[in-house]
Amino acid sequence: MLYDETKRVLEYVATLRNDAFQSDHAQLRFKRSYVTASEIAEQFYCEKSMELAKIYGKELTKEMEKGTQAHDNALKSSVPVTEEESFESIFSGSYVTMREIHLIGKYSDVVIRGKADLIVFDSKNPILIGDYKFKDRPNIYLNELVQTRIYCYLLSCMGFDLSKTRYAIIAPHTDLEDSARVRRLHDQILKQGIAGSKELSFNERMVKLFVKRFEMQEVQKDLDFALGYWLGQREAKPTKNPNKCKSCKFKDRCEFSLA
Repeated sequence: MLYDETKRVLEYVATLRNDAFQSDHAQLRFKRSYVTASEIAEQFYCEKSMELAKIYGKELTKEMEKGTQAHDNALKSSVPVTEEESFESIFSGSYVTMREIHLIGKYSDVVIRGKADLIVFDSKNPILIGDYKFKDRPNIYLNELVQTRIYCYLLSCMGFDLSKTRYAIIAPHTDLEDSARVRRLHDQILKQGIAGSKELSFNERMVKLFVKRFEMQEVQKDLDFALGYWLGQREAKPTKNPNKCKSCKFKDRCEFSLA
């Protein structure tokens, strides 16, 4: 017998997934019927680059490949469960950590999907949404904060109470991908009540953290800007940072390139 909360969330998720894959709902650019949290985050790095990747195809950089491998390694100790089992664990009220959980919601009638690295639940509600970003240069950027805020927003759409929720970007050096201690930094954040920006050192390698309480008005501002593009209300905005242009795969195809 499923918890009533589990039934409610599964019904909501099924309805929105159906909307996301209906061709008659494809009112967005590129004949899309939904947009992902990662695509919106890319808009805050360089929206024009994100658009060109849709047109010409996205190319993986070496750092992206390293980050993906490190991320996959972090999942090795996780136990796979079904979506139903996930929500049953959450709504039991236990303290539970979920990885790679699929999220979905709507904003301005646009379906948004995402997959969060890590969410810690307690008493049926999320207390920490964490995103691990393994990099050769561990810095934290606006687009990463935006992506994690969207995960928080999608949880609110699914009916969770976010009044005690914080979100965290955890940026370790890729050399630390096998460190069990690094992969449990979210526990340290909760136990020590870490907030704001913080730097830690592990085996002479840096880990940067940013932790903040979720605020709905921040993500609403993010989504108002981002969805204006997807709904065709404005054109893609290029970055003003020439360093981003220099490393961009599309610099020779972009009329706005500063490289």
